[in-house]
Amino acid sequence: MPVNIRWEIDVSRLQELDSNWRTENFAPSVRIVPFTRIYYPIEGEGYIEHCGRNYHLRKGYLFLVPPFVPTKVSCQSRLLMYWANFNAHIMDSELDIFSVVRPLYELAVSDDDDPVYRKLFEHMTKYFTMPVRSGIKLPPLADMEAIAALTLLVCPFFNSVNDREKQNIVMPGRFFKLLYYIEQHLGHNFSLRELAKQFSLNPVYLSNVFAQEMGVSLIRYCNNRRINRAIILLSNTDYTISEIAYQLGAGNSASFSRLFKRHHGLTPIEFRKSLKPPVAQRKPIKNNPK
Repeated sequence: MPVNIRWEIDVSRLQELDSNWRTENFAPSVRIVPFTRIYYPIEGEGYIEHCGRNYHLRKGYLFLVPPFVPTKVSCQSRLLMYWANFNAHIMDSELDIFSVVRPLYELAVSDDDDPVYRKLFEHMTKYFTMPVRSGIKLPPLADMEAIAALTLLVCPFFNSVNDREKQNIVMPGRFFKLLYYIEQHLGHNFSLRELAKQFSLNPVYLSNVFAQEMGVSLIRYCNNRRINRAIILLSNTDYTISEIAYQLGAGNSASFSRLFKRHHGLTPIEFRKSLKPPVAQRKPIKNNPK
């Protein structure tokens, strides 16, 4: 696995859910989640659909949901589960590693290991019941303790990636540097030829390898990352739509709005209006697009 990872936990809870836990009941903006999610059911059952597959949430299994993927959830009656929202940012970027690698998303947990997994979640829930973005103050070393627990919970998913016979995620160093370069220059409209030249690669070779590894074309990947970055800026800053469009390399706010709506079914203005609570003040964002 390439990388230095910067772990950030947003919220972690033990929560009892009922039939109201359905995608149809959520505001449109809430359905676009910029966090990786980890679910650990204790009692009852629910269902989740993402990455083209349906998963049955039930005791004895741990589930991982990548950030920004279209996801549907439901509970017919009752579901008690631990869950957490977090990001595993690569290096000093805003790129979550689970946007790059594709592990198994459902892992079995033995009865013997169940108390250990519950204890790990308890180390997070005692500090992160309220989202960090709400401005809560954590006691000293709380973040270190919770991230240590999260790392142990997530490690089996990394192992599942390495064990899969048909998927090699040990990317060549040059290819991984390409993702990092894109992340640091999201405000630039890349061409395939330009990116290939930047890394001394043949454009056709780069295009074919990228599509094979990532399951999407290189240019579409760049657009997806811009839109995902826009969600973060819309949610956590009071930058105007025009300012965000400029930062992300869009020619104007109108073309940016069309691109955003094509990806998520809402215009940037509609997305921001649906946020609860609304953005009150501009917050610093690391690595603003250039």
